[in-house]
Amino acid sequence: MSKYKRESPRKDLVKYERNLAEYPFFYPGRGKTPAKMEHTFKIKDKNGKEIGEGSITVKNGEGIPGPLEQDLVFVFSKLFEEQGYPKKTKFATHEVAKKMKRKWGGTTKEQIREGVRTIKETNCILKGIGHGPMVSAETGFNIIDSYDFYDYKDDLKKGIPYTAAKEVNFIKFSDVMREAIIRNHWKLMDSKIYFSLPSGLPRTLYLYLEKKGLWKKHLYSERIRSLANHLGLDMKQKFHRLRETIDKTIGVLEEAKVISCARNKDKRIFSPYKK
Repeated sequence: MSKYKRESPRKDLVKYERNLAEYPFFYPGRGKTPAKMEHTFKIKDKNGKEIGEGSITVKNGEGIPGPLEQDLVFVFSKLFEEQGYPKKTKFATHEVAKKMKRKWGGTTKEQIREGVRTIKETNCILKGIGHGPMVSAETGFNIIDSYDFYDYKDDLKKGIPYTAAKEVNFIKFSDVMREAIIRNHWKLMDSKIYFSLPSGLPRTLYLYLEKKGLWKKHLYSERIRSLANHLGLDMKQKFHRLRETIDKTIGVLEEAKVISCARNKDKRIFSPYKK
């Protein structure tokens, strides 16, 4: 039996937009991120026949979103649903930090705010891929359209004492994101699993395997180069480097008893973890 057995209903399940789980919107590395990331994908029909090529491009002159921003979007997606799909999703930075399993403090608060700014200023372009409201020859969109950060000085101006101030911030998902989630273009992701893993690639791989329906199909296989591309790795690397990174990432999920994986030359075969 899998360590992470599904229960219904589960408070920690998150409605997460499908394209965000399948394609590399977030840079997988740490530290300074590049201003642009672009990946191309083969498009196949339901029978597995190649029918074209699509691409996703993520651009931000100050640096594209990375692991922190991916975590933020995950948390905001959950809050968005819990609050009934509002025009603006409210949050407190200390609560977000708790959900992300991060220590709370002034540095964390500023990191969260900077992450929100990064997401808002990032432009995503899909070509030839996507479903629902994202379908077109080329679709450009932002994940977040706007944000509003709390400033205790605003409360002081209203006569509310500092000791009674309560931090409330807001983000507004773009119309594309709102419609995608509201119109059922989402997959259920498990926040318990997600935040049990180190940030970055292990969490990204988990989201991808959920998107591919591993916990329903109970078996899923894919070639290493394809996996590396979907995880946002630099495809200019030599194959053995890609394989090392993929296998190290898989090892984290295996050690956490989330999945089991069989190795077959250049292919990896996944199944839910079983004792």
